[in-house]
Amino acid sequence: MEETGIVAVDDDLLPIIPKFIDISRRDVARMRAALDEGDLETLHRLGHSAKGAGLGYGIEAMGRLALEVETSAREGDVPGAREAVEALGRFVDTLIVVGRNGG
Repeated sequence: MEETGIVAVDDDLLPIIPKFIDISRRDVARMRAALDEGDLETLHRLGHSAKGAGLGYGIEAMGRLALEVETSAREGDVPGAREAVEALGRFVDTLIVVGRNGG
């Protein structure tokens, strides 16, 4: 599943979105490293955390993609996990966040 586009969040979250995106990019890098090391437990944990973060910020597409990472890691599906991590990485790299009220 490919998710891209513009996401609207509560205006009061806008000041912290750049840091959120930076942290999300680092987490995707950590997911890639966990995959390369065969560490599905760490990958599962990182996917779970990314899911919660995405949903917490109201970025539902990120939550869905991170759930794919989490589920694939839990099920031991390495090819599926790799595909999900790459999709999440593309999403985070192209993420454009705007305020719901024009902020």
